Amino acid sequence: MMPPTLHWDYLPAIERLVLALALGLFVGLERQWRRKEAGLRTFSFASLLGCLGGQLGQNYALMALALLGLLVVFLSVQSLLAKGKAGLTTSAALLVTGFTGVLCGFGHTLTPVAVGVMSAALLAWKQPMAGFSMGLTEAELRSAILLAILAFVIYPALSTGEVDRWGLLNLRAAWVTILLIAGIGFANYILLKLYGARGIELTGFLGGLVNSTVTSRSWPNGSAIRPSWQMSPIAG
Repeated sequence: MMPPTLHWDYLPAIERLVLALALGLFVGLERQWRRKEAGLRTFSFASLLGCLGGQLGQNYALMALALLGLLVVFLSVQSLLAKGKAGLTTSAALLVTGFTGVLCGFGHTLTPVAVGVMSAALLAWKQPMAGFSMGLTEAELRSAILLAILAFVIYPALSTGEVDRWGLLNLRAAWVTILLIAGIGFANYILLKLYGARGIELTGFLGGLVNSTVTSRSWPNGSAIRPSWQMSPIAG
């Protein structure tokens, strides 16, 4: 049953619907360009459905997402029967777009816009991201995981404030320095891997922030600067 009374201000309601429609069109544009089974109209309807559910209330938002889930299942089965594979990327993007519509219906603006832009970027940059990930070595992957552990596992577990009786040692502040050095080293490694000698000015500048010797060491043939962390992406 519909809610007994609904009092929507005209302009806010229209703004939420227009924002949801714009995000659906924005994400669906890439899927339409790639000729996927769900394109501009499907993504727009999914976002509008979520927006209407969000404006009606939490229960209707959940109902809208459940209906969208059924649509995703239907599209996946159809794609599986027609092409022999399920379009999981399109299905995931459709669900995310539905959630952005719900956020628009609740009155949010920044979060759904950011999610919509990031979703479109992930869809559009499929080839570069796949090529980069497939080109990673095992050592590089381990280094990335280690950097994530340093930043998101160890750092939050450290105590806040000073830990010694003289108030000189702050573990979190010291760890931030470690993360900064490791992060700059890893960023330089990625820049060199992606752009080679073309990004040498930027990598040299960032490397100098970590250790001035990294800007003065060269390859044997003198063609590019060799950073001291070259053998390990996050080694200082």
